[in-house]
Amino acid sequence: MQCLLLMLACSPTSLDVYLAAHILLLADPPFPDAILQIQLLEYYQGLIDHARRIQAQVARVPPYEQFTASGSLLSSLVPRSFSGSRAQPQVDPADIQYRRKTLVYILGTLAVTVAYLFTQVLPAIVSAGDSTESENDEDGGGDSEGEGELEGGSGTFSDEGED
Repeated sequence: MQCLLLMLACSPTSLDVYLAAHILLLADPPFPDAILQIQLLEYYQGLIDHARRIQAQVARVPPYEQFTASGSLLSSLVPRSFSGSRAQPQVDPADIQYRRKTLVYILGTLAVTVAYLFTQVLPAIVSAGDSTESENDEDGGGDSEGEGELEGGSGTFSDEGED
């Protein structure tokens, strides 16, 4: 019956351990202002009990075995690709064909993108730059007071309402 209370499992899940660790950090250490600690202990006693059960279960688990280095410390810093001791694995011809097709696809996409930039985008930028230069030449280098032509060229601005 005790296993059913722990989320239908006899061993704690990683969520149980994570939650218990945070709850016990709030419930156990002494704080200068213990209002949160008092609230937890009084109103959430079931949660505190669950966290303590998880702590007891985790404390019984043996620690992980320590990995011992087989070589020197300096050799562990060198990447394995430079050491040369590893044999090259056999490559399947289907893998080689797949890699080639992928490379051709990527290079083709890149070539189409560059071609689009040179045929569509750059001429549009150049023609937009030429049209702004020709507009500046027609205006005489800028607007003088009283001219006030609208952007679309559909009419003129008049000063009749101003004193």
